[in-house]
Amino acid sequence: MGDIDPRKICLAVGGALSDWENAEIAYSYLFNNLTRPQILSSAIRRAYGSVISVRSRREMIEAAAQVFFHEFPSTALEAELRDILNFYMSAAARRNDFAHGVVLSWGASKGWYLEANMYSNKRSMTHATPYAYTSEQISKIASGFSRLTTDVNDLRDELQAHFRSCDPTRRARY
Repeated sequence: MGDIDPRKICLAVGGALSDWENAEIAYSYLFNNLTRPQILSSAIRRAYGSVISVRSRREMIEAAAQVFFHEFPSTALEAELRDILNFYMSAAARRNDFAHGVVLSWGASKGWYLEANMYSNKRSMTHATPYAYTSEQISKIASGFSRLTTDVNDLRDELQAHFRSCDPTRRARY
């Protein structure tokens, strides 16, 4: 059963997109930590933000991580980063569903849902939608975005601690 009030979906979508942006902020700081762990740089984070594609942002983080882990090896942190980046990609797909979906009703008895827009190539040739979210489902996914933000920030803290535990001469050169 869908939502009785379509505004509940709109409110849930707004909250979910805000939660997603908090995750993106955390990823920008993660990129900063991998490129210049000794300083916070608005320039680095803005450069990261200038890239629109999640796939390209992921590749930027991976490229920075290759250099970071070459200088400061940690297989455990590398594995954790891989997991965080994999979740980033799958979460971004849900974010896109929310950002590009439309609120539609399947009739008064079935309620309102967030579905793929009618021109989307995600729809089948018969125009069947690949998803139909209720406000409750959207809010549950948004909670996952919030957990992702926390996980990314925790990883950043671990990377900082790892960096500080390494040879000071190496740190100074990085």
